[in-house]
Amino acid sequence: GIMAKARVPVRFRRTTFEAGSLLRPYVALGVMQMGLAVHLYGEAACPGLDMARLVGYLKGWLPSLEVDVRPTLLQALVGDGPAMEALAQGWARAKVRRADRPLERSFAPLYGEVAYERRRLSGASSAWGILYDGFEIALLLRPMIPATERNLGHLHIVFTRQMLGTWEEADHRYHARVGIYSFPCLLSVSGLTEALAKPREYHLLQRQYQALGVPDAAAVELEPAFRGRTIQPDAPRLTDIMAGYVAQALFYHLTGDPFCTDKGCRLYNAHWQEEALHAQLSAHYEFCPQHQRMLNEL
Repeated sequence: GIMAKARVPVRFRRTTFEAGSLLRPYVALGVMQMGLAVHLYGEAACPGLDMARLVGYLKGWLPSLEVDVRPTLLQALVGDGPAMEALAQGWARAKVRRADRPLERSFAPLYGEVAYERRRLSGASSAWGILYDGFEIALLLRPMIPATERNLGHLHIVFTRQMLGTWEEADHRYHARVGIYSFPCLLSVSGLTEALAKPREYHLLQRQYQALGVPDAAAVELEPAFRGRTIQPDAPRLTDIMAGYVAQALFYHLTGDPFCTDKGCRLYNAHWQEEALHAQLSAHYEFCPQHQRMLNEL
């Protein structure tokens, strides 16, 4: 079956996906004819996401889709017993301790690290900011999906505020990501502001403020000056931006490739916040002709 096959990560600079066991484009039509169910998992820490509108986006692109919204996989399916403890242990083990070293899977997390994850997963804390290995988290969450839904007839998309990253062999470092395209697919809302780079001028001015010894002034002065060119954590159009990453998850599931090289297509693999804003909000079309044609044929 699909889950048993070895997967070779194919990594990009800002987003990444796993290849080796997914449908090719000519098979996608068969999946759609059999029926594809899409499951969106929210998170209380992401109140800015309008899940009903995301359902509408998906149904607008492909009316035949079955789409539902579910409580988060990160806590709703676990109580306070052994399952919660195992989940907390798994998140603590997936923590990236050094950005310049790959994850040590044999590392035993400290008691305080597990306690931190337990509080967060139980809803007692809304803390975020730690970088986790995205593929390890996908692997951790996979068994929580009902066995009858661990197949190509179901696309699972998990939204989280937590920061996710992947190891990049090219420069031997971890990089934060917006999307981890796996099974399930993970979309980090924090990744929009933390993984995608701000304009070069922003960083230049930020360094100047730091050199003057007033780093706090940077946020006060720069955020208004660069509004419209950067993505704010509370962006009013956050849902519109994330809709493009939902589309990437859908194309990944159907074709094995979530990305497009057209800078105006919602599937464009943005490296910069300005690129994401253009592809998701201000381009003159939703999808490039090639990907629009693929949608029309499904």
